[in-house]
Amino acid sequence: MRAVLLNAPGEIVVGEVDDAGVRDSTDAVVRVIAAGICGTDIRAFAGRPGPVAGPACGHEFVGVVEDLGADVVTLRRADRRATKVLVRV
Repeated sequence: MRAVLLNAPGEIVVGEVDDAGVRDSTDAVVRVIAAGICGTDIRAFAGRPGPVAGPACGHEFVGVVEDLGADVVTLRRADRRATKVLVRV
């Protein structure tokens, strides 16, 4: 799947990453429809010290739930969700 990646300070590219999938029974896979760039992304792009979410930018997003782990009880497939969390890519 495609993701916006911070290769190095000042260098953002669209690249390929492994497809998302349920790894743990509490995981949810969400197909991202739109994502925002936050202050953490901007600081990392500028090369400033501070927390970095990872190489993928845009961890604040809206999307549709596509897959769920066996223990997820608060979501259903096709639910639309907005989130402001750090995610695994």
